[in-house]
Amino acid sequence: MAYYVRANIPLATALAWITNPLTMWPIWYGGYVFGTWLLGTPDLFHTSQGFVIGSSDWFSNVFPHIWMPFFIGNATLGLIFGTLMYLLIGHFNLHWLREKLRGLKAHKNES
Repeated sequence: MAYYVRANIPLATALAWITNPLTMWPIWYGGYVFGTWLLGTPDLFHTSQGFVIGSSDWFSNVFPHIWMPFFIGNATLGLIFGTLMYLLIGHFNLHWLREKLRGLKAHKNES
């Protein structure tokens, strides 16, 4: 998108590398907590404190218990927010298009 709006592409890339790692953990954990709420499973955050994330012990002891709430929670939130944003953007695009057509009609009637 930065290319099409003639933005500074190296700056846009650098900012994406800075902000994405800062936001992914709260989003992922929020999705996991939402998934535990949806499925009625306990949050295993405190019980997994002794494991290094990504280690073989973590994959064998923690991951089998958290993958389902993580997946369900994040997929559901993605669908909810994606649908809401789609409808919101569609509403504003429709409003903008109506205003544009009114302006064209008014301009045509003046001629």
